[in-house]
Amino acid sequence: MAEKCLLCEDYVVIDKCGIGEKGIDGLIKASIARKDGKHELVRGQKKVALHASCRKKFTRPQSITRDCHGICTNGAPLEEEEFELDRDVAESNEI
Repeated sequence: MAEKCLLCEDYVVIDKCGIGEKGIDGLIKASIARKDGKHELVRGQKKVALHASCRKKFTRPQSITRDCHGICTNGAPLEEEEFELDRDVAESNEI
């Protein structure tokens, strides 16, 4: 029976990427940064099967920043706030 990718939960038939302990450490760090709880699934395992593309997207710092944009440290979404520009500063072209 084919294994399921830990990240996307589809069967890993092609693009398989088996990772060991060092790679699992990277997954744990990325999961903690994302606050998704997936680190609990891999903690203590010796090997995990993933799609190589899923692993790349999941662990890249740029992807983590993009995917987690708009989330506070407590997990609540950020609220947008309106403000008015100071006309004197805006018209003087000074920053």
